[in-house]
Amino acid sequence: MNDGDAAEYGIKRTSSEEALHPLSVPKNRRDSHTASEAAGSFFDLSFTPTEDVGYKTVLPQIIACISAASYHLPVGLVVGYSAILVPQLQQKNTEIPITKEESAWIASAVVLVVPVGALVTGYLVDRLGRVNTLRLGAVPFIVGWLMIAMSHDVSLLLLGRFISGLAMAMGPSPAIVYITEVARPDLRGALICIGPAITSLGNV
Repeated sequence: MNDGDAAEYGIKRTSSEEALHPLSVPKNRRDSHTASEAAGSFFDLSFTPTEDVGYKTVLPQIIACISAASYHLPVGLVVGYSAILVPQLQQKNTEIPITKEESAWIASAVVLVVPVGALVTGYLVDRLGRVNTLRLGAVPFIVGWLMIAMSHDVSLLLLGRFISGLAMAMGPSPAIVYITEVARPDLRGALICIGPAITSLGNV
């Protein structure tokens, strides 16, 4: 394209020297001492709190988040159950007599399986979604508690504890991710704290 064509279409030709010259930055932007100050000189980084959109919008979010966080209740039950179970099994007239070594296995069985459940949960959350992973995690919880309730020897009791530990790792992380995605920013922190509170309730 020659100079005449460039002028006809309103195109300004740039010399090679001008093209290689860096863009000039205003002094107030060059003197910024931090990255946030530098970015703030170019962009508006002011934070505007979420507007109150009313009771009808907040209530469904609270109900959904509490429903997801309720998975923490059986987690607390599984963790605290050994404190009740082991002393009863160590009595003389118990139906399932156990040794000190077996009592240690009963108490720690759920913790040993948690890393395996956490790895499986990471895959399931991406494949099935948060809610479906929570629903799936309820199945080993039910199976584990039924095995513990119907056990007549230590082996079945330990197997039930292992399965319960696997389920214990499948719920808290998807529940927290779900709450983070669903809740409003101004309610997110309070709703996430519901999970640990429900876990403590299960321990009691």
